Amino acid sequence: MWDEAAREWARQLADTEPFQQGRRDRKKVEMRFARMKRHLNFRRLKLRGLSGATEEFTLAATVQSLKMLIRHIFPPRFTA
Repeated sequence: MWDEAAREWARQLADTEPFQQGRRDRKKVEMRFARMKRHLNFRRLKLRGLSGATEEFTLAATVQSLKMLIRHIFPPRFTA
């Protein structure tokens, strides 16, 4: 198969600690985007242009951070 040397090199890198740390960090970021899409209905930008997109994304990220802060300060109580 072509580029087998490059594939082998990538497999070796996948076993290193920096690669694993990067993978964990990417997962945290990706999960935040997934939550924004699912729970805040952030699938499409409504404002146009770079400044509009920046404002809209900043607002959505702020809402998400506030929701997490509220859950941290007031953890849900489960009653059985």
